Amino acid sequence: AVAASADGRWVATAGPRAIALDDLAGGARRALAPERGDVVALAVAADGRWLAVGTSTGEIELRAVADGAVRARLRGHHHRVTSVQFVAGALISTSGDGTLLRFQLDAVTAAPAALVAAATARWQLTLADVAPPAEVPSPR
Repeated sequence: AVAASADGRWVATAGPRAIALDDLAGGARRALAPERGDVVALAVAADGRWLAVGTSTGEIELRAVADGAVRARLRGHHHRVTSVQFVAGALISTSGDGTLLRFQLDAVTAAPAALVAAATARWQLTLADVAPPAEVPSPR
């Protein structure tokens, strides 16, 4: 599998159990391995920040290009992933089970403060409303 960022800076290539992430501007190469299953599909987000790794288990690993770390595991397919594609704030994937899934990436890519603000607006609750008391009395 092979995928490149829109600006051509990042290129990801993969064999079954290995991913190479090349920074063409800086010349660095990072070797990664899928956490589960074999790599069967790759996509790099248009902004070059994210790498989607479709696996033989049906999971998709969403990785940060900057450090290669898995930031999310996207589930829903029951057979191997056959393709992944970033489009308009989402990731589209297909699978051997005949499904096409659309994963909204807002929650994964948003800053924590933005998530808290959105949850507060949606549920009219603050963290203070749902947090346990600072000191919980011990039972006697």
